[in-house]
Amino acid sequence: MTKHPNRFGPVWLQEGVTSGNMMALILGGLTTIGLLTFIALGTPYVLTVYLDIPQSQQGALSGYLHTFQEVVALAVFAPLGIMADRIGRRSVYVGSFLIMAIGYGMYSYASSVPELYAYRFVYAIGVAGCTGMLGTITADYSLDRSRGLLVAAVGVLNAIGVIVGAIVLGKLPQMFVKGGASPEAAGHDAFLVVTGICVVVGLLLAVGLKGGTPVDKAHRLSLPELVRSGLAEARNPRIALSYACGFIARSDLVLLGTYSVLWG
Repeated sequence: MTKHPNRFGPVWLQEGVTSGNMMALILGGLTTIGLLTFIALGTPYVLTVYLDIPQSQQGALSGYLHTFQEVVALAVFAPLGIMADRIGRRSVYVGSFLIMAIGYGMYSYASSVPELYAYRFVYAIGVAGCTGMLGTITADYSLDRSRGLLVAAVGVLNAIGVIVGAIVLGKLPQMFVKGGASPEAAGHDAFLVVTGICVVVGLLLAVGLKGGTPVDKAHRLSLPELVRSGLAEARNPRIALSYACGFIARSDLVLLGTYSVLWG
């Protein structure tokens, strides 16, 4: 008798992927993008309370910071992807959460704009790894017949995480101020709470996600072969279209995420 593949609800899973792995992926879907919202919510607070930047200058500076973040992310996406093939998706995902935690933990302690850029650099590396591995693991865990369903489900989880993050995390400084903290202490406490959440989520993912590498060492492609295969796939019209759609979606997300808080 032929053994049927594993299932998690309506999703058909790859061999070796367990329900526990899927629960960890759900946690990643709920938290990864949701935790990213706090940088857009917290940056105006840092510029106002700690760096005393006039509101008339905050829009331009926020734009420069986010552009810098995107440049860093573009620079590290490929190395992180190669690293994920070498040491495993889980290791890169968990490590990226911890790097993002470091960035958040230092962010509100910036005493100058250059220092803020330095902390944003650390944060950007973590963000690139987290978002890249979330998409990669989502594709890895499901069979072709239900991959679109799982991608859509993770997208819904992302949206839920963003809504919860904006409502709950965005109000942390005001909550601490109402509790008697000074604006300076409230901001530090809020960023440290987000830092703690990043650490906890990273540790839970370390326990719950499937370990190992996608291919064994004997069948692993060399670095030049990986680069060539990636460039070859980019010539596929369907993949080129997905790149174009990703470019448009990312641009829209950056603009709205950066300026909607300042406009509000």
